[in-house]
Amino acid sequence: MRSDKHLPLLKWIICAQWLMISHVGFAQLPHTDNYRIAFYNVENLFDTENDSLINDEEYVFGSMRGWNYDKLTRKYQHIYKAIAALGEWNPPAMVGLAEVENRQVLEALIRQTPLHRFQYAVVHHDSPDERGIDVALLYRPDQFKVICSEALPIVFPFDPENKTRDILYVKGILSQYDTLHVLINHWPSRRAGGTYRIYAAQVARSKVEAILAMSPEANIILTGDFNDGPQDQSLLVLANDSDSSLVNISRNQEATIKYQAAWTVFDQFIVSGNLLKPDHPIFVADRVAHTFEADWLLEKDEKYAGFKPKRTYVGYRYHAGFSDHLPVYIDIRHNQSSDKKTLRIENH
Repeated sequence: MRSDKHLPLLKWIICAQWLMISHVGFAQLPHTDNYRIAFYNVENLFDTENDSLINDEEYVFGSMRGWNYDKLTRKYQHIYKAIAALGEWNPPAMVGLAEVENRQVLEALIRQTPLHRFQYAVVHHDSPDERGIDVALLYRPDQFKVICSEALPIVFPFDPENKTRDILYVKGILSQYDTLHVLINHWPSRRAGGTYRIYAAQVARSKVEAILAMSPEANIILTGDFNDGPQDQSLLVLANDSDSSLVNISRNQEATIKYQAAWTVFDQFIVSGNLLKPDHPIFVADRVAHTFEADWLLEKDEKYAGFKPKRTYVGYRYHAGFSDHLPVYIDIRHNQSSDKKTLRIENH
């Protein structure tokens, strides 16, 4: 976990990098056998219009928060900066997102910022969440070919009226090498209670088991804001020491969110066990997940000491920050010694 007292100066020449990236043409990017996959809870990416079907009144033009087009535009630029910077010279192959209102804001993000130079596409399904916040996947079609996607509903049998966001399932082929299954999660909040997150974990686990029943060596990645830490019961439903089919590679990861004085790892990566084998056609580099801690994503914590993520709002006061979460990522590598003719492309 991060030590605020001794937080090092990070060796990122970020501003120079992301500004240069914005001027690099798509065709000029160097070829790579490293594919970065990221997740970022962007904290309330809403448009400025009222949707009568959801509770989005806090983030409409003229609301108490003072949300408007200028602030929305700044939000787009901040998300772009974070995505471009965490990818260094080669923006991520995929980025899972949480707390996005609709496809409209996603299309604006990839078309009205320099992300358009990298030709990102979107996978998104509207969810029944009462606030209208969804999960989504941005991906680069030159690196990931989507085969199919599905929204996995979470309907609590003990509280069917409680609406939450779906789990997004996406199946595709990573750079013509191997089939990859990705599940983007944003589980119920801490206020809802642990039972709700345990049930969300069971929904995700059921999908994983269905995939493994069809393809025992399937490449599976689960990521998202789980609203629980790696040692909480809900995460142990997915990955525990008695079952090697899934491994939580965020157990030693730097924390991603701060509540009062306590840092916690809510944003995580869980992968199928074969993705940790370096002789596998594709594998997770170093067998670990990383938190992206650029100094401009943080600010001094005047109340609890140390640092904290720099948010868009503090209460109802506009703070012009990024998010209350830090982004996380993993690197997937292609095993150069693999014979490409033998790589497993699952039947579709």
